[in-house]
Amino acid sequence: MAESVSVAGIRLVYDTAGAGDPPMIFIHGWCCDRSFFAPQLAHFAAGHAVAAMDLRGHGDSGRPEPRPGVYDMDVLADDVLSQEGYEVAKKTATRVSAGSAGGE
Repeated sequence: MAESVSVAGIRLVYDTAGAGDPPMIFIHGWCCDRSFFAPQLAHFAAGHAVAAMDLRGHGDSGRPEPRPGVYDMDVLADDVLSQEGYEVAKKTATRVSAGSAGGE
């Protein structure tokens, strides 16, 4: 079931599943959404706490009006690393997969 947090006034949507260590969070690459990681969530939830998050402008998350800087990589990273994003990660994540957007 989808949950959400508000980061800088933008709704970020995520799914969580499972329990166990090490926890993991999956963050999709450009032009995808959290559903891209459904097979990974299903697989890893058997032994880990897992989460998959929609970045701003993707999937079910909020879509701020495009303007310079709104969708820069550092802004997307700040969304995940913000206090609200940290609360999602703290519940479920120590390992991160960023799809095509970067690494661990």
